Amino acid sequence: MKSPSSGLKKCSTMYLVDTNIFLEVLLLQDKTEECENFLDLIRSGKKTGVVTDFTIHSTIVIMYNLNRLKELKIFLSSLTAYKGLHIYHTTISDEINEAPLLSHRT
Repeated sequence: MKSPSSGLKKCSTMYLVDTNIFLEVLLLQDKTEECENFLDLIRSGKKTGVVTDFTIHSTIVIMYNLNRLKELKIFLSSLTAYKGLHIYHTTISDEINEAPLLSHRT
């Protein structure tokens, strides 16, 4: 829906879902239940989330290194069922633009 005065679209809240959210569930860590509840809201489309392809690749590497291939396959298959999840594919330009931020790390 466009706002007549600004020409900008109204946006609802969108959550950035990072690797740790998925790993909490996949590895049955301390906050599994909280993360499952959050992911259920995104899966059902009640909340909207975005995940980068880097996050997905990071999850793949970690699960592969832990030899959790069955869980990895289930995780990857489940991503298609998330009604409220958008996958953002980063570009080389995105990576270049982020590089200066790395120099500010302490």
